[in-house]
Amino acid sequence: MRTLNGLLRFYNHAMYTLAIVSVLAILLTVSVQVAARYLFGTSFRWSEELSRYLLVWTTFIFAGNALTRGELMALELLSHLCGWKRRAIIVLGAVPALAALLVVTYYGYLYAQMNATQTSPTLGISAFYLYMALPVGSALLALHFIVQTAVAVRGQRNNEDIR
Repeated sequence: MRTLNGLLRFYNHAMYTLAIVSVLAILLTVSVQVAARYLFGTSFRWSEELSRYLLVWTTFIFAGNALTRGELMALELLSHLCGWKRRAIIVLGAVPALAALLVVTYYGYLYAQMNATQTSPTLGISAFYLYMALPVGSALLALHFIVQTAVAVRGQRNNEDIR
């Protein structure tokens, strides 16, 4: 279990680092665009598209980290239950959620493949790379969900040890 916790800490640290880099890239891109427009009277055609694509990827990839930190909406109507009842409710809620995430992952990948020949207007990259944010983000969210469910079923109320 110690190895798993170490692996989860490394993963979370890497994801938080990637989140910081991603948000800084968005900030830099938008700042350069604003400065170019208002200081030099010109604009870059690619900056808005790049910042939009980075924002989409950032949103989908880091949804799992938001889940781990407890920052996603949740219906905690029966969270006061203790023991086996609480664990049963957690597992019963996890099964349809995981099934939905796996369906979204599968069909998101198919959708990305169907649109692989489409290219972005200014960057000229395949839309496949933009649309892959959905299946990659859903798969990562499913993995986070599995870990969170396992932690809750084990009886831990929070997951401070793996952040």
